[in-house]
Formats: sequence, structure tokens, C-alpha cells
Amino acid sequence: MSAEDLTGAERAFAAALRLRQQTAPGSLSEAAVWHALGRLAQRRGEIARSEAAFRQALALRTRLAPESLERAWTLNNLGIDAAAPL
Repeated sequence: MSAEDLTGAERAFAAALRLRQQTAPGSLSEAAVWHALGRLAQRRGEIARSEAAFRQALALRTRLAPESLERAWTLNNLGIDAAAPL
């Protein structure tokens, strides 16, 4: 994926996040966008941004669906970030 594609994806996810925060704040839908933003930052090697987005997703998923596969995916990605070289 090119840098242009990643930039376009980030714009789309940011727009989706704004809509979800307006229409379904604090929802699993919002958590999904935070997770997607975390994956995008991870692909760019932006580990601090990735971790921050995953932590937003994790907070929502822990509150709303603590035993879910989606929460496990977010925890997995936080582990990947933790193992990333500094």
C-alpha cells in the first residue's frame, strides 16, 4: 500500500470516527474505528499513535464486550506494539 493510500485511508477513518462519535458515542462501532486507526498507524511504524488508538478501542471493548473476540484482537495488537523495536 502506498503512502497516498494510507493517507486516504486515514482521512476516511477520521471521518468515520467523527460520525460514530456523533451518532453512536462510546459504542462498539466507535471502538472498531479506533482499532482500524491503530492498525493504520502500526503499518506506518507509528507505534505511539498505534498504541493510543488501540487503548481507546480497548477501553470501549472492555466496558461493552469484555469477553469478545474483538477485545482479544485489540489486546493482540497492543502486544505487537509492545514487541516492536524502539
